[in-house]
Amino acid sequence: MISDKAFDQLRTKEQLGYVVFTGVKKLVHESGLHIIVQSNHKDPEYLDSRIESFLSNYYIDLTNDQIESYIKDEELVSYKQAIIEKLLEKPKNLSEESKQLLEEIRQQTYLFDRKTILANYLSNKFIEPSTIRSTVKEFFEIYLSSKDQYSKSKRSKFSSQFYGKYHLIGQVNVQTTDKIVIIDDPIKFKRGVSLCASVSYDSNYVNNSY
Repeated sequence: MISDKAFDQLRTKEQLGYVVFTGVKKLVHESGLHIIVQSNHKDPEYLDSRIESFLSNYYIDLTNDQIESYIKDEELVSYKQAIIEKLLEKPKNLSEESKQLLEEIRQQTYLFDRKTILANYLSNKFIEPSTIRSTVKEFFEIYLSSKDQYSKSKRSKFSSQFYGKYHLIGQVNVQTTDKIVIIDDPIKFKRGVSLCASVSYDSNYVNNSY
């Protein structure tokens, strides 16, 4: 739902860059909203501020009295159908299919027909548009809004900013915070980062499976 509006605002209206992408990013056991903006005329700090501005305004639109005009009923129907079609889309190649299956094994969920189950559920389930809007609003408040807008927000943010070879890095006062890391050598940095925590397997299950 947020993808089209992000593209319209950041790409079409503000013309920040040719590449504007919004999607879901999965990292081990966590998922998050992934927004990418690539520009050849605006620095990363400015792009970051415009993304924040977009999210802030999106939240305002979700909470005002005219939300029905911001997210119309026909849009919700279209979003739902698009999700169903995406879930039923067959893997394009063996690598893509293997990735989906291995993810179920890695997460120990083993629901290999997950997408079909979800698609069938959505196809046979009618949800009132007002319920969808309130659910979206609540989700956004908790996971995507800033604490300045919603005091109970649980949002965590990771901003990865890349500068071109011939562009100077903006002035960052690293001493004011321990949350900013400037990486001059990406390869060296990756080698020094610890690996993601592995899934905690049930030894009894493993022993009884053979």
